[in-house]
Amino acid sequence: MRNTRTLAIQQMTAQKTRTLAEKMAEIALRYSLDIETCAEKINLQEFGISKGHCIDKRLIEKLLGCELSGQKDKYQRESCGCLEWEHTTRVSMVANIAMQISMKQR
Repeated sequence: MRNTRTLAIQQMTAQKTRTLAEKMAEIALRYSLDIETCAEKINLQEFGISKGHCIDKRLIEKLLGCELSGQKDKYQRESCGCLEWEHTTRVSMVANIAMQISMKQR
């Protein structure tokens, strides 16, 4: 904290967070972008901002075209919805191998 004393950092209240989210959502809409939160407890769906995950089980399943058995990473914050890292490492290896096989078949 000592390196930030001169930055005039303010605590984000729920109202400030909502105002910022609304403005960011307006910009995202203008440029056809999606915004997702990460491990935030506040619900910002009314602004078109959905809850996201850095390691998103649904997205990985969609990209790979299969269902994954992994669960939420129990070592992350309670509001974090990321897939457990150990499982993600295995999925990444399989996806990498599948991609290499696909490229060789072309």
